[in-house]
Amino acid sequence: MTDWQPILNELHAALLRWASLWGLPRLTQQATLEFSPRMTTTLGRCNCRTGRIKINPLLLLPENRELLFETVCHELAHLAATAHYGRSIQPHGTEWKGLMQRAGYPGHATVRAHRIHGLPARKTRTARYEVHCPACQMTWRKHRRDLRWRCRRCLEAGREGRLVFQSLAPA
Repeated sequence: MTDWQPILNELHAALLRWASLWGLPRLTQQATLEFSPRMTTTLGRCNCRTGRIKINPLLLLPENRELLFETVCHELAHLAATAHYGRSIQPHGTEWKGLMQRAGYPGHATVRAHRIHGLPARKTRTARYEVHCPACQMTWRKHRRDLRWRCRRCLEAGREGRLVFQSLAPA
């Protein structure tokens, strides 16, 4: 069994440092950090209303250490941006990016999957339908069918925008 306490202590110290840097020393008291085994495709998620930050436990692997700190800073910056500027800002807008840069991280909204050790390969969905707009001749491939969909181009031109779905043969 691995002892996570040293890394958690270091993480807590980083949280305090970032909160102080952003001028919100009480931010860490409003935030709840948890590692959720249910997170499999996302590294972190922040709920600004509750202050709950969920982190993918794969980031606790020693080879993901730097990514753990960047992800926690990323999510905490969402709380800080909301505290400073309110809820009407863009999630990864200039306010959030400024906080990330002050903490020493690039203001990227996502992380390249190759940087994450232990993350399973992402499943790609195969298109099962070809969607065609008879009015403007546009064609798309989709993995699901929704009869409510309309062609945006045609709707903007004042037309009905009905689409025709055709099943694709399995490969």
